[in-house]
Amino acid sequence: MVEVRLIEVDYAGYRSNILSLTEEAAAKHAVLSERFPEMAFEVKSIRVNPSFYRYMGGAYR
Repeated sequence: MVEVRLIEVDYAGYRSNILSLTEEAAAKHAVLSERFPEMAFEVKSIRVNPSFYRYMGGAYR
C-alpha cells in the first residue's frame, strides 16, 4: 500500500473528498484555503493500492 493524502472539504453541511499525491497535498491545501476561506479543510493520510497510486500519478497508459 502507498500513502497519499485525503483533503476533506466541509461547507454548509456538505463534504467533498479530494485525493492528492503526498508531495502535492500541501500546495493544494494552501490554494484551496486561500481561495475559499469560508470552507473547512482537513488533511489526512490514507493508503491506496499501487495500481491506484500509479493512476493518480498519470501512469495509467
